[in-house]
Amino acid sequence: MTYTLTDVRSKSCYNALINHWIVRERIPTVTSPDDTIWRMQTNADVRGLVEKLQHADATVRRRAVMALRMLHAAGAIPALQALLSREPDPTVRQAILVTLDDFFEQELDDEGDPAT
Repeated sequence: MTYTLTDVRSKSCYNALINHWIVRERIPTVTSPDDTIWRMQTNADVRGLVEKLQHADATVRRRAVMALRMLHAAGAIPALQALLSREPDPTVRQAILVTLDDFFEQELDDEGDPAT
């Protein structure tokens, strides 16, 4: 089925696309720290998330820790341990402890599984 500009649905779709284009062209794209962490997690960018552990904002650090936990990125354990020793924010420290606990539990579970 083909739509023409006289079709109501087509006009609304056309107008929505035009409005989206106008807004997108006039307003600069702003990437929030949440968006950056989410993208890194989606792309399994462990290196990028480990770099975010050095961020000045505690919220960014905490979200990076949580993303590493969701990715089961056990390779980040040394970076998490180093951060734990110098982290001033209690919410970030708590996130690190929970993440490390999960990693170590997972490691113990993996060692306890019989070889197949």
